[in-house]
Amino acid sequence: FDHGAESQRQFVAACIMCWCKAAGFSFPDLLECLRPEDQESFTRLWTELHEAYRRTGPTSLRRMYVRGPLPTGIDVRWVDEGIADVPIFARTRDSAVLTAQWLNMLLLHFGLAEHKPFVPEDLVCVAPPVPAAANGTGAVSGLLDGPRMDSALKEVSYAVGESLRRDLAADAQAQAPALVVSLQGGKYDTLQLVTRIAVLADFVALLRSSSAGDAKIGTFFAALSSALAADEKGPSPSDAHVAALFDAFFLLHGLTSENEGLEIEALANAYEASNLSVSAQTLEEVRWLHENYYGRRDKATGSVKSRLERFGAICDRISKIRGLPLQSVAFQRHFTKTQFVGELLNDAGTSTSPPYLQQLNFQLLCSQPARLSRKTQSGAVTRDPEEDLAEAESSSPPVQSEQVAFFTEVGGEFAQRASSGRGAAFRNFSHWDLHDPSSTGLVDWQEPCPVISASQVIEIESGPSSYLHAAIRVRPGLQPVLWHSEKSPSFYRLQPAGKSDGAEICKAFSTNSEAWQFIDRAQSPVLALDGWYLRKSADNMSWVVVFPSAKDPADPPLTLGDLSLRQRRFLLWPLCHSHNLVNLSFSQEALQVVQLLVTTAWEMCCKEAFGASSKQAPSCERFDIFDGPATGIEKALHELSTMSNEVEQMASLQALPESDEELVAQLRQLQKYQQYERHLAEVLLRILWKMKSQQRDDLGGLIREESLRRWATVQVPFVENNDRQELSSLGHVLQRLLVPIATKAGIVGSPMTTRAWTQLELMLEACYRGEQLPRERCLAKHVHVTKSSFAQRGVGILRSLYHAEHESRRAPTVQPFSDSEDEDALDGGAKSTRGAEISQRWQVSEARSDKAYVDTQMDRDPAGGSLLFQRQVGFGRPLSSRHGVMTFYDEDLPLYFVALDRQRLKVNYSSSDGLCLGYLVHKNVLAELLQDANRSRCVGIASSDGGLQLVRSLRMKFLPWIADVLRSPLPSETKTWILRCCERMGMVAVAPYQERGHVNLAMIAYCLCRCCPAGTEAALFLRSVLTNAWHVPAEVKQFIERKSDVYGLYVVKPSTLQRMRDQGLRVAVRNFEREVWQRSLNNSAMYLDIISHFSSYCCFVYVRGLPKLDDILLKWLAEYTRLHPWRFVFLEGVDTSFNFPENRDRCNFRFAPANPLHSVWSMEDLQTDAVAEARPSHTVPYPVRLQPGPDDLQEPRRLLQFFARQFAPDSSTGSLAGDAGQKETLFSPEPPPSSYSPDFRSELEDLLFGDLPCLVLLVSAPGAGKTHHMAALRGRLEEEMQFDIHEFDGSSDILVTTALAEVLQRTVASQGNTSSQKLLILDEYHMLSDEHKDELFEWVRAKLGPELRVVLIANRSDSKDRERLEQIRPSTLGSGTALQQARVALIQTRLSRRRIEQVMEARGNLER
Repeated sequence: FDHGAESQRQFVAACIMCWCKAAGFSFPDLLECLRPEDQESFTRLWTELHEAYRRTGPTSLRRMYVRGPLPTGIDVRWVDEGIADVPIFARTRDSAVLTAQWLNMLLLHFGLAEHKPFVPEDLVCVAPPVPAAANGTGAVSGLLDGPRMDSALKEVSYAVGESLRRDLAADAQAQAPALVVSLQGGKYDTLQLVTRIAVLADFVALLRSSSAGDAKIGTFFAALSSALAADEKGPSPSDAHVAALFDAFFLLHGLTSENEGLEIEALANAYEASNLSVSAQTLEEVRWLHENYYGRRDKATGSVKSRLERFGAICDRISKIRGLPLQSVAFQRHFTKTQFVGELLNDAGTSTSPPYLQQLNFQLLCSQPARLSRKTQSGAVTRDPEEDLAEAESSSPPVQSEQVAFFTEVGGEFAQRASSGRGAAFRNFSHWDLHDPSSTGLVDWQEPCPVISASQVIEIESGPSSYLHAAIRVRPGLQPVLWHSEKSPSFYRLQPAGKSDGAEICKAFSTNSEAWQFIDRAQSPVLALDGWYLRKSADNMSWVVVFPSAKDPADPPLTLGDLSLRQRRFLLWPLCHSHNLVNLSFSQEALQVVQLLVTTAWEMCCKEAFGASSKQAPSCERFDIFDGPATGIEKALHELSTMSNEVEQMASLQALPESDEELVAQLRQLQKYQQYERHLAEVLLRILWKMKSQQRDDLGGLIREESLRRWATVQVPFVENNDRQELSSLGHVLQRLLVPIATKAGIVGSPMTTRAWTQLELMLEACYRGEQLPRERCLAKHVHVTKSSFAQRGVGILRSLYHAEHESRRAPTVQPFSDSEDEDALDGGAKSTRGAEISQRWQVSEARSDKAYVDTQMDRDPAGGSLLFQRQVGFGRPLSSRHGVMTFYDEDLPLYFVALDRQRLKVNYSSSDGLCLGYLVHKNVLAELLQDANRSRCVGIASSDGGLQLVRSLRMKFLPWIADVLRSPLPSETKTWILRCCERMGMVAVAPYQERGHVNLAMIAYCLCRCCPAGTEAALFLRSVLTNAWHVPAEVKQFIERKSDVYGLYVVKPSTLQRMRDQGLRVAVRNFEREVWQRSLNNSAMYLDIISHFSSYCCFVYVRGLPKLDDILLKWLAEYTRLHPWRFVFLEGVDTSFNFPENRDRCNFRFAPANPLHSVWSMEDLQTDAVAEARPSHTVPYPVRLQPGPDDLQEPRRLLQFFARQFAPDSSTGSLAGDAGQKETLFSPEPPPSSYSPDFRSELEDLLFGDLPCLVLLVSAPGAGKTHHMAALRGRLEEEMQFDIHEFDGSSDILVTTALAEVLQRTVASQGNTSSQKLLILDEYHMLSDEHKDELFEWVRAKLGPELRVVLIANRSDSKDRERLEQIRPSTLGSGTALQQARVALIQTRLSRRRIEQVMEARGNLER
């Protein structure tokens, strides 16, 4: 079990173990099914699960299991794939095989050895060829009914009836009956009988699915009943036993709207024809279902009418059953030996053997031969599959020629096996190729950052029709396999099922989507794909897209006059800067040497550029290589990357870059650095070569020798300037770094010892003579990001993003005005215009990739927000945005990555389209809008910020909206037009393509354009252009209005559906009338059912049959429509009067039926029929003096004076004024003080900023500012308390498909800052169900402590919530618990007048 909380894992394991025991498999039996090497791990897992069950199992399982009988037999069906849906008793080959198999199973089950078994030829035979003269087309053969086809069903049914007659008669005469056990009070225990005939229920179900199933079922029960009533010699079953058999069939089949009572009607007819007795209890249950469930008795006429239209058929059948003259006997069903299923998990077993633990002794119809076995040295018995197969083939009986001829004539898979030499006895039914048991377990990742090659599973989908965007998706595919080789501990390969040389299967999946879900749970994985990479960020939640390079390796280097720069793939500093981004697995020893060379070369370059005596010249004498990440290398890499990107960008943007002195100076400095880096790489590479070729071990001498050899060209700082025979401090550092590499490389026979040497030599050789190398080599095994061929594939993907083709639209044509006098002339001109065909034109656009963007530096600023990778060295420049796209060589790419929250959006895997993970969007789409926002000077933004706060806010709104547009069902031409409008800030003169009849398409586009974000004047103008471009009829617009411009949830009256269809809208209708009546669906099932009706062409779901809705379902539907702006849910006739007000505010009541309470203005209005139906049934009389008169109702002031006078208490007696006889005080002179806090902020901050961990439940009415204040505190908590804060919405629909404990564990399990304490903020706590609240507090009880604090925010609470808090308080727990020092608090607050004035003053709405 590789996912889920511990309780969920135990529950699934308990279910599996229960079924194993119910099937009669003991632990030794299961252990024998495993390989000897897997038995120890299975035993340990079995023991751990039983220990966990003893602690928490009984309490949790009793909530999920139901006490009662389990009349389930072991039904073994040896059928091929595809035969399960084949009907029985049909004139086909497959049907003959399946029917014969089932008939033989019944003969075997009921011990009918005297009957001849069936073979397929008995049911279907080959027809003789038709002569050519008869039809003129040649000889043709077909299939005919076999000799036993017509009599097979009746023969077997009668034989089964005889067997049951003998068993029931023997049971009636027995001293200790087993099938029908007589109890006290006329009760009978028939659990054994139900278990015995359970296989007949499956056989009858197959008869029903066959042709003429009604007649076959009637034949079956008629033959069985006639055998029961046959007058034979010997004892006969009692009436109670015969009635018990009828009752057992009634339990197995039942009267449901699915079967419409067909089986029970056929059985009742057969019993009536054979004059057999039935159970009085069964007839009473039939009557109750008829009159109380499916139908309703009319008191006036006495007839029974169906409650629903769909219940009409079953009501008619029940009426026929009740109309039969059936004989009844006193019989009451009672199961005495029922047992709680969870108790099966006890190690000691059960005290009594329940019936469903007894096997039915089924024998395999195709027995598997005994396997050859041999003993290993340890004594364990092993089997060779090849020997098994050989023995099975040798022991199989020879295939009869008639049988081979039959199946050869009929065709099918068996003919191939028969012709290849395998007989029918070895039909591959009993020889299964099972997967390795280890493949079902969790992959044991050898490294915390595994590299997984998945180029055949995940792809970037782009093309000419995709304007400035591409989709990242999981390809549709089946049965991928995760392979792993011991030679590469940290490398895995995910590919479709097939052979992989030298690799073992780690895990197999059913679909590519399942494989992606498994990879997504790995710890910081790296996915190596075709031309690009996916890297999990440090928080283990966000994925980062990494391309190898932004430029084609074949492009010429950057040249400016006599200055030229090498390509970055030939340099050393990108390897130091980004090696962890794609997990090159560099050894620490080799990496430290390369870092020393990079830092030294940069220091030499800076010293020459600034001058040796300049104060800006960095020191070249201190290197903190051995103290973790060195400050020198961090600074050098950051400056190198920043300067390289600035130079390349400025050189491409300027028309005459040679005139820019600053650009020329920076370019010269970078060129000088590259020369120094290459010289140092040559020196060190020659040292390694001499050590290897000359077997020299004097490192100091080699460093001094090679440094002096290059002294004439460059002064290598590894020797002293004054005394060149002595090593400098840098020389000694280099010597110390090379010693462990050289000494380990001397160990023979261990490949790990030469790893650092090989990596260092490859890196230095690529830097020294990279352009002259005859063949590129990978710097790390299985990682091709440094090869030019891989970079070219990545550049090809980028160019497809920059290149787009879209259809050019013609400008609107001039339509001249005319009147009736020149219609003829105009018609002739129109005809001539239509006759000329206008050729279609396509426009090709190429986006520039070297443009300057305002948010590029903002995303790479370490102070811009939380970093996706905490360590800067090895992960490139700091990345503070989840939308950034990186390259291995640390170039700036003009792309955004917008990931889709698949759980919230309910994005599912499709067998045709796969699974969309997100979109790559070109920055040109938002460049002008963000640049305009950067130039804006809004109120509240300091001038020093340069408008970046507004830029960040606007981009956070636009990118999710663009993702909504791209994932919508709009055609590519419409998406292109919307993206072009965004690119040009609405300055697009040509309107989008739209046909008059396509109302649904225009509606989708209009809904999306209406949700276009706004934060600046340019964004507002863009939204107006987008919205006004679509022609949606006014009659349609009234159905697509959104409450508060957000929610698309409507409450409507019954006539609304027809009005929507009259407008041409495609509406899916879901009627829950039956499910509500049967109470067969919960909120989660109804929610998934409703949203499943949405499709790419249907945006409206019309729900009927729900008189009321729970708040959680109402909230889920409203949030779903918020996340999908083009989808709407219409609830017909739903009463929301009892829902929470914050949920009612999300509903649109424009088409809702009128509320009768709004029409009440006087006492007469209360007496109307419409109001009387909505009023409570009880009434309370009010005193006449407390009823205001007509004059008091005229003015509000007079009405208030009336109540103040009549309800004012007497200051002396405390009684009401004017009522001297009143003895009780109903109103006090002063209102009692409220126990709720007028301002929760100080108390909450004391708890959160304290030293002790805490659990806080914050409760108040909506609008008190609970969530707003927690958001305002987030910055202080992260800065002062160093909290790692995580938020979760308790009303999220993620809980529909995922356990709460699993969601919470994933929420707080991010790796953002493992050393800091985590703070979980769970909003909308009151929307959780009681089961979820119990699960939450169990999880909190286990996690709360020094590493976790929890804040629960709710709008309301109840007594159970207070009980849960009391149970978790330290005083109620024993000593030694982790919660002894935790503080548990309940803060109940109210909307005080002071707090309201503060909020109004902050918003500028203070009353004047």
